[in-house]
Amino acid sequence: MNKEIKLNMRLNDDIFDLVKYGTNRVELRLYDEKRKKIKENDIISFSKVSDENKKIYAKVLKIDIYDSFNELINNYALEEMYFKDSSKEELTKLFNSIYSKDEQDTYKVCAIRFEKME
Repeated sequence: MNKEIKLNMRLNDDIFDLVKYGTNRVELRLYDEKRKKIKENDIISFSKVSDENKKIYAKVLKIDIYDSFNELINNYALEEMYFKDSSKEELTKLFNSIYSKDEQDTYKVCAIRFEKME
C-alpha cells in the first residue's frame, strides 16, 4: 500500500462481505471527529468485526454531509447503500435507532462514497 491509511472502520461481517464483493459502495456514518478527518482521495480500511486482521482498502471518492439520516437516505438510491431489500423508511428507522437525534444534531451525518482497491 503506497498511501497512508487515513482511518480504519469496523464493519459487521455481512456488510464487510458486501464491500468485498463490490455491492456496497457507500458507507453511512455519523460525521464525528474521526470522519471529519477524511478527505477525497484518502485511503481508508475496513476490517471485519469477527476478524480484525481481514481488511479491505478503499479510496474515498466523495463525502456528502447531511443534517440527518432521513435527509441522507432520501438523496441516495437504496442499491448504492446495500439496502435494496429495505424501504427508505425502514433504513431511516434503523439508523435513527443507532444514532440519536442529539448525536445527529451535534455532528451531522455523512455518506462516504468509495471504490474498493485491488
